[in-house]
Amino acid sequence: MRFKSLFTATASAVLLAVCVCSCADKTKLSASAIAKQAKAELNKQAISTIWTKFQVGTYECNDAESRLVLASLKEAKLIEYSVARYAWWEKSKKWSYYGSHYGYDFRDHYVVTVKLTPKGKGLALDAIPEPQEDTDNDLISAEYDASKYVWGKKDLSEDWPVIANPFVEPAELEGEESSLDDEAPATRKNASKTRKSTPKKIDSGVELSDSLAYKAYHALNLEDPQYEILKLGKVQVVKVRNIQITDLMSKARAEAIVATMDVNDAGRILRHLENGFRDTMDVYLTYYADKGWVVTKVTE
Repeated sequence: MRFKSLFTATASAVLLAVCVCSCADKTKLSASAIAKQAKAELNKQAISTIWTKFQVGTYECNDAESRLVLASLKEAKLIEYSVARYAWWEKSKKWSYYGSHYGYDFRDHYVVTVKLTPKGKGLALDAIPEPQEDTDNDLISAEYDASKYVWGKKDLSEDWPVIANPFVEPAELEGEESSLDDEAPATRKNASKTRKSTPKKIDSGVELSDSLAYKAYHALNLEDPQYEILKLGKVQVVKVRNIQITDLMSKARAEAIVATMDVNDAGRILRHLENGFRDTMDVYLTYYADKGWVVTKVTE
């Protein structure tokens, strides 16, 4: 009886030791391993690249601060930039309690022309960075392609003759079609005359002083908005800390310190960035028996 109790106690101790060792192995989490996976997750979620949309071409820019930014980009040799001012006094009829009278309003417009230099084009991206979709390689299926088989190499579609309606005279159908054809050109002609006869109104009811600036401004052919995607820098994981294991040792959470890197002059001018700006992100992990600890999400 004594030996049986001793054996039971020894077996329990061994099982406890095995369980503790197993849990210890399962809960092994290194900061470097988390950092490596977090970097890959930043790339996957398109967070690692700092970018912006930048307008190019000829367009109106009446904000002085925005023009100062463009002048700075020109000094950095990232863009070719020029600005033209169109200003005039505009006479208009004004209404008040005492009746109508004429007054003058000052109009001030600035039109800029912006083009990337070769140095600026070196920062342009082909497209906006988009998050990558999750692909489960274990579930990649074969695709059906009928052209590989004998029934897919021939045109097996049916071709039946058209059966005409015996109760309708062919001449009636032809007359209806010709009348429609005759009406179409006349309709188009009348529509074109209507468009030509419609006068173009710029500012109805306003008397304009004779101003070359006004005429030059309204003669401009401003382009549709055009944009380039410029890369400003990168975000990189530099350290992982505060690792916590929760939910019966199947979930974990850590804090990742990220920093800006490879910041260029466009990033400095457009976003006031600099290398070494730091922030924190939350990293979430899940434990799988066949994969170990896997980073499932990184949030800002």
